[in-house]
Amino acid sequence: MPQEWPEALKRRYTGTGRVVLEAQSIPREDKQARLDYAVRMFSLFDAPVLLILCTDRSLPEGYAMLDCGLLLQTICLLARDRDLGSCILACAVSYPDMIRKLLPVRKEQRIVVGVVLGQPDDEAPLNRFPRERADMGEIVTWVNGS
Repeated sequence: MPQEWPEALKRRYTGTGRVVLEAQSIPREDKQARLDYAVRMFSLFDAPVLLILCTDRSLPEGYAMLDCGLLLQTICLLARDRDLGSCILACAVSYPDMIRKLLPVRKEQRIVVGVVLGQPDDEAPLNRFPRERADMGEIVTWVNGS
């Protein structure tokens, strides 16, 4: 995760965090409830499966991240096709040194992201809050080829 975010992305990221807490009726000033949520998140929401995606450090990072993203999307789509839920969690790889002690991750590998799989709870407030999406004009430039 970047230490410094571009302002527009920082607003979107913090806005999503605010909506996630609101969806669970957690007031911003309730530090204990926020801590309890963080514990649930770092407990991977009790999912039975954690996949950790890694890339080879010798590959150009941009291409490696693209490949990782494509694989991650495919995993999530295949899980859904099999009636499994998935949750992409950056927090799952927050402690890479611990991961390397527990799992056979070579030093030549870059630990990128985690995704958990399990039975979805479609009624849970955390899975039902409205997501704000960027307008297409913010992320796509259409070029007329004629």
